[in-house]
Amino acid sequence: SLSLSLSLYLQKAMLKKAVLLLLPFLILSLFFLINATALNENVPIVGPMVKKDQRKSLVSTDYGQISAVDISTDGERGSYPYHLQFIKLEPDALFLPVVLHVDMVFYVHTGTVSLSLIGLLMFCEG
Repeated sequence: SLSLSLSLYLQKAMLKKAVLLLLPFLILSLFFLINATALNENVPIVGPMVKKDQRKSLVSTDYGQISAVDISTDGERGSYPYHLQFIKLEPDALFLPVVLHVDMVFYVHTGTVSLSLIGLLMFCEG
């Protein structure tokens, strides 16, 4: 019992020492990461990345804008398996899509979304 409690005490002491030794390293790493991002230096990124200024503007009105980008995952020009569209709406704007695809994904950064299937319901009822 005494050796078990001594062993637990030593493990806790070693854990505290390890945390105290790693804490400055973690803080320093976080500082360099934030500094590199703020200076827009080359931060290692996994996978394809597109910046906002590389998007092609499709439509721009007083109520919002739609931009798009084609992304290639294999690095070959002319081979773009992903076509992404970014829809930015002003508050209280209404989005009426003409066509909804099965593989569409809606991501709402801020605010709320209400999606209704009126056309589908009318088709099923009629």
